[in-house]
Amino acid sequence: MTQAADLKSNVVIASTAEFSRTEAWELYSDVVMGGVSESCFQVNTSGAGVFSGRVSTENNGGFAGVRFATHVAGVRHKRIQIDLTGDSKSYQFRIKHKPSDTYAYVFSFTTSGRREVLSLDLDEFKARYRGKDLDMPPFTETSIGEIGFLIAAKINEEFRLQIHSISIQKQ
Repeated sequence: MTQAADLKSNVVIASTAEFSRTEAWELYSDVVMGGVSESCFQVNTSGAGVFSGRVSTENNGGFAGVRFATHVAGVRHKRIQIDLTGDSKSYQFRIKHKPSDTYAYVFSFTTSGRREVLSLDLDEFKARYRGKDLDMPPFTETSIGEIGFLIAAKINEEFRLQIHSISIQKQ
């Protein structure tokens, strides 16, 4: 992961237009297993998408996520850049080739507590299913069908992640 400032040579896959379609951002959490974590996805006044809520370990819970179905094709994917403002907490950025895939490619990161641009090398993403790493090669697909964020520290905490844009660096 590196810092980057120039987003001009990138293909934007999520920004204000996509964030404003809040109904298209699907929330999921430990509720499916009896947990009680809560989250929401909203747009703030500057047009950033805001994923926020409370993670609870009650009833063996401890995670919350949001995902967005997209279709980005025809680009040689090497790096994803995320312009965000974090809360000094750890998150996962997740991608799938197809939304129907049972596993995701995951990159874990910790936010600085201020606005920053993360540059994530796709070779560093790990295939994961239900919290377990899979023995699979790096992401080599030429299209992405789903993107998302997950907080899964398995501790009781409130969180707030502002996403200003997500883009793919052109080759």
